[in-house]
Amino acid sequence: MSGETLVELVLAVALMGVVGITLLAALGTGIAGTTIGRAAATVEVSLQSYVEELRARPYRACTSGSAVRAAYPPAELEPPALPAGLRAEVLEVTAWDGRSGWADAPGGPVASFTERCPPGGDTGAQRIVVAVEDPGPRGARATDGFVRRRP
Repeated sequence: MSGETLVELVLAVALMGVVGITLLAALGTGIAGTTIGRAAATVEVSLQSYVEELRARPYRACTSGSAVRAAYPPAELEPPALPAGLRAEVLEVTAWDGRSGWADAPGGPVASFTERCPPGGDTGAQRIVVAVEDPGPRGARATDGFVRRRP
């Protein structure tokens, strides 16, 4: 008489269970990775949109000794419409100190920026740094900054 014994059947079912659980775990990891990647891409695209919109807004000269951020009405630093759930913030608005080196090429002197307008008034260059984040469970955060010059 040929046939499967109970031991063979139990081992076959156990082996199929292990393989099935492994495949489900791999599938779950892939889905989680896709979700994280999508969140990061959405944050990055939203950040670039925010930076481009800020670049298009007018340069505001600061006055001697005042906070550089005070030169900008709050509405001018507001982000564009963001996808649901994203938050944006301005991390810094600073002015070139007018004394440190300035270079457009890599390896040149590094410019120094300060939160208060230099004693002589606006020096013609400001740095704005912004961040966009997805505060969700698989959230992402991206930060970018740029230097704008007085026209």
